[in-house]
Amino acid sequence: MISTEKSELMHIIGPGRRPKDQDLPEYYISGRGIRQEEHIKILGIPINKFMELRIEDESTNEKLAKTKRLLRFLKIHNIVASSKE
Repeated sequence: MISTEKSELMHIIGPGRRPKDQDLPEYYISGRGIRQEEHIKILGIPINKFMELRIEDESTNEKLAKTKRLLRFLKIHNIVASSKE
């Protein structure tokens, strides 16, 4: 059985749209509402309902910094010449 306590929902809004909360549909499991979240982690990446990265999350900033250092290293040492590689 699906539990509403362990379920959460996030409406993903397309670019340029900012609907009011009352315009968004509600979903139910066995008559009980599913909790709606403003932010959620997908594969460990925190995003909001507008598909924007949550940069105030410290673990995200650390991951981004590591990736930027790696990309800089690859470019400096001419290991990767273009983004296509």
